[in-house]
Amino acid sequence: MAKDLNPNIIVFTMGKVASTAVAQSLRAADFQIYDVHALAPRRIMVRLEKEFASTDRQTIPIHLINSIKVHNDLARYGKSRIISLIREPVMRNISAVFQNLPERLADNFDEIVARLQRYQPTIPDFWFENDFIPTTGIDVFNATVNPAADHFRFSNDSFEVLIMKMDASDNRKSEIVSEFVNKEVAVIRQNEAHEKWYSDAYRQIGASLDLMGSDYLEKCFALKYFRTFFSEEERTAVARKFNYQGAI
Repeated sequence: MAKDLNPNIIVFTMGKVASTAVAQSLRAADFQIYDVHALAPRRIMVRLEKEFASTDRQTIPIHLINSIKVHNDLARYGKSRIISLIREPVMRNISAVFQNLPERLADNFDEIVARLQRYQPTIPDFWFENDFIPTTGIDVFNATVNPAADHFRFSNDSFEVLIMKMDASDNRKSEIVSEFVNKEVAVIRQNEAHEKWYSDAYRQIGASLDLMGSDYLEKCFALKYFRTFFSEEERTAVARKFNYQGAI
């Protein structure tokens, strides 16, 4: 009989936060882990229904299949460790849309823009409130944290949690992850957007955020996770980068 995979380390993220690099680096260090975006039962069900209804793909993404496996394993095993990552929301949200685009839209820039404009920039807060917090039982929005830090640790009877900023250097990520798992892990950046089929459109959108609509940046800067985990100095740097003049 095949041995069950004990999910003692789970890379559990909102997506488009460089989780692939961390997951692959942990595997290279001989850890058996899963890399998933949904664990709360209701969220798994909603995402599966959305995939079945989609005309963009003919198969269910492996991360959703793994979500079901992890959910089942969590009921059988003891305390597990979760690694999550966070990224400034302006480009994270745009990256999330591009990641899910079908390649048939490669020459249809207008449809790409339309999909971007339909995307809700509040998804990261929704993920924390409807997936992360229900799964872990850790209300990170009401926790006391130092937003200037590059990582955050939380713990309860069921989970040890590490939340790490995506923009930390690879060397710094390696230090943080190694300390968390008590073993040396070398985190190496992977899965870069400039290597994807949509790289030209991605750069064009990033340089012309006015295509997203006037309230896009305002909604990004109002996100609770952005204001909880990122310092005023970091938020100001993002505002300067995108020429945002509103409240930070």
